[in-house]
Amino acid sequence: MSQDIEQWFADRQQREQRRDDACRQKQWFATEAEARAHALMQRTQYGEQRSAYRCPVCDGWHLARPRAGDAPPSPR
Repeated sequence: MSQDIEQWFADRQQREQRRDDACRQKQWFATEAEARAHALMQRTQYGEQRSAYRCPVCDGWHLARPRAGDAPPSPR
């Protein structure tokens, strides 16, 4: 039983480490407005669609590409 618990904790720690590593590889923005402004700039300059989202790992903001099948964002 203790090996099961130890394995569970080891697996959980690995999952959290992967999440932290993935977060560090992304651009970080302090505010939603800053992230949205950067997304607009990328759309204007490069035609790339991005949307801002609050990160549960770092509590900052990142940009996400639309997933296949997502509706395009509505213009504001």
